[in-house]
Amino acid sequence: MIKYSSRSEKGLVRENNEDSLLSIEIGEYLVLAVADGLGGVQGGEIASKIAIQTISSELKLGLHDNSSNEEIEELLRNVFQAANMRILIESSTNYECNEMATTLTVAVVCASKVIIGHIGDCRVYVVNNDKMDLLTSDHTYLQELKKSTSFSDEEIANHPGRNMLTKVLGENVYVMPDFYKYNISNGDYILLCTDGLSSYVGDDMIKDVVLNSNDTDSAVLSLVNSVYDVGAKDNVTAILAKIED
Repeated sequence: MIKYSSRSEKGLVRENNEDSLLSIEIGEYLVLAVADGLGGVQGGEIASKIAIQTISSELKLGLHDNSSNEEIEELLRNVFQAANMRILIESSTNYECNEMATTLTVAVVCASKVIIGHIGDCRVYVVNNDKMDLLTSDHTYLQELKKSTSFSDEEIANHPGRNMLTKVLGENVYVMPDFYKYNISNGDYILLCTDGLSSYVGDDMIKDVVLNSNDTDSAVLSLVNSVYDVGAKDNVTAILAKIED
């Protein structure tokens, strides 16, 4: 059994919420997804909603019990491409917001594994036994800088383009998401979040909230409230699932 809760709010600064989320059971699987739109007040909101709607409709049709890891990965690859094309079409025909894009991170979860498709800087963590591990890698210029030996830590920390995204949906005709596969166990928590949480609340606080809350509902509420405590400058979205036998 998997218990899960979710929450998405616009925060204290943004005019609207450009984040979108999905938590849906399809057969033996729990599908979790978060998307963080870009492109202005209206464009980003539309792009993230298109991505989530595409995930929902396509996985309902294509995801079947006992699907192999390879089949799930191929399905996710096709779904990401479908979402990307729908965003590009909307961008080319909607003259009020003809620049739109979004991040998208999807986790297909069952009792013993999680398979993740990922583009952008939303994150997936696993929390258990006083430990929290980041399962995804951000598609940001900061990550590229960290791979380089040409920059000092101080230069990286102060680089003006460090938070620029290097891969999103809605930018190019063809996209290639990253894929991750992990074994999970009873008691594990799976957390998906936008950077409105991960950029403003430290890993230790996130871990402590998850492990010390009574249930997933109270944990998600506490995580969102912790963002408000530091000003909530961005939209914030979090989905938390707990694996239970």
